[in-house]
Amino acid sequence: MAAMFRVKTTSSFFLVMFFTVILYFTLSCFSADPDPLQDICVADLNSPIRVNGYPCKPESQVTTDDFFFSGLRNGASTANPIGFGVRRANASTFPGLYTQGVSVNRVDLAPGGISATHVHPRASESNFVIKGKVLFGFVTTANVLYYKVLRAGEITIIPRGLVHFAANVGRKNVIYLSAFNSVLPGISPIPNNLFASTPTIPNYILAKNFRVDDKPVSQVTSNDFFFSGLINAPSTANPLGHGVRIGNVSTFHGLNTLGLMVNRIDLTPGGVTPIHRHPRASEANIVLKGKVLSGFISASDVLYLKVQKDGELFIIPRGLVHFATNVGPQKAVLIAGYNSQLPGFASIPSNLFASTPTIPNYILAKNFRVDEKFTAIMKSKFSPTGSLAIANGDDI
Repeated sequence: MAAMFRVKTTSSFFLVMFFTVILYFTLSCFSADPDPLQDICVADLNSPIRVNGYPCKPESQVTTDDFFFSGLRNGASTANPIGFGVRRANASTFPGLYTQGVSVNRVDLAPGGISATHVHPRASESNFVIKGKVLFGFVTTANVLYYKVLRAGEITIIPRGLVHFAANVGRKNVIYLSAFNSVLPGISPIPNNLFASTPTIPNYILAKNFRVDDKPVSQVTSNDFFFSGLINAPSTANPLGHGVRIGNVSTFHGLNTLGLMVNRIDLTPGGVTPIHRHPRASEANIVLKGKVLSGFISASDVLYLKVQKDGELFIIPRGLVHFATNVGPQKAVLIAGYNSQLPGFASIPSNLFASTPTIPNYILAKNFRVDEKFTAIMKSKFSPTGSLAIANGDDI
């Protein structure tokens, strides 16, 4: 009886150990873009150490330049059989993106050019057309094709892992930006996977696989995955000179469950975004027009600040306080991509001076080392009738 008990105990022990090991590797080694445990982790691309990614560069060696990227300003060559060119801003080319769960590509298509039919195994994708006329489409696991032609200012969402494509259906060159909710989304071109693998897939297997049946069409239509709400400029007639068009799940329902959203931000000369933070997402801003001073502050109170010009990209780690201001003589336009369909928006001034109920004056006074009368004055400025009232927009 004792021997039987020992065998059962040993078996149970190894069973527990087995599931513990499986759980550990599932949660640590094989998870894509896990939540970061620190504000920033600029990838050290030169380190020989690799554990599902890159190690972090020492924070003492990190500079503002690590969070800015000019590699999308110039288009890639489209002198190839499919008329396709891409510039990538991912963890391998833009180390400041690392652990932030977002990356951005610039795609150029010659007239008649296409992007090869492909999938991204580790990310959903949102495409924003800057120039031209593009046919986008993706195919669901039920073999339903959703497709539509987009023009400048329109966006489309591609669910993670689904087969998709793009084609220039206009007479001029096309430029569009692709945002992903992964620092390394991966790309698998379907034609190459099927017909150029090493070793090759046996012909009889390919032949049997391409005998597919028709699938029923659901009530979902192509229009659910396309959005024109960013074409027109938002109003900037407010004290901040700031306007935003929101492309989140509340306005663009096809984003639901896909972990992505895109906003358009307009700033008048001298205009500023509210000093704010997004508690549920990292943010990638690319300047379409103008000259913008962008910055964020780490939890150790280090300010990373730089001026962006047309085509330059700026990454903001999740949850950190940040801002932007138009430092040029003309209106500025930015596109902001987030790795959440509802990243949240917490305006710091409004959080402090316009909460309901309000934070007691003595607490604010002690925090800012000022007289309580001063905090009362600040609250009056952020009241609904105050001169600097800002909508808190809890889910933009």
